Amino acid sequence: MFGYSNKGFSLIEMMVAMVIVSVGMLALGSFYLASIQSEGVSQQRLSAVHMAEQILEGWQHTNVITLDCLGVAQEIIAVPQPGAVTRTGCKAAEGTPVSFDIVASQRAAQAPLATPGGVVMGNLVDNYANVIPLRSVKVSWVNNGKTRFVLLTHIRQR
Repeated sequence: MFGYSNKGFSLIEMMVAMVIVSVGMLALGSFYLASIQSEGVSQQRLSAVHMAEQILEGWQHTNVITLDCLGVAQEIIAVPQPGAVTRTGCKAAEGTPVSFDIVASQRAAQAPLATPGGVVMGNLVDNYANVIPLRSVKVSWVNNGKTRFVLLTHIRQR
């Protein structure tokens, strides 16, 4: 009708299509890179949680802390009541490529605390023999210059 052929695309149409596809691919590439970095942090966090759970669980059963992580020989440490123990340079058994720092502490739980039945207990800090100990394990590490940590706590019943 106007002398144009409808048999294909013009060079300008192809260039516009390539620009649109390129922008889309760049967006997908940055999304992929962000997801890989997020996966690394998630794996490190999972290793830290696993390490803290093992330490806290063993501590609850034996009343001493057993540090059994790569880079630090297996150590059995009695935590003062109240007090804290710090260890640095632990590697996870799963092979996560970061060093973890561990701080295990025990202190008196602060009142008021509620029992599972909802009964509020009184002041628990009158003398340490009659208080409920609050135990916590903090595992921290550095990722891309930012310090990250997980903190697990447990209230031990006597």
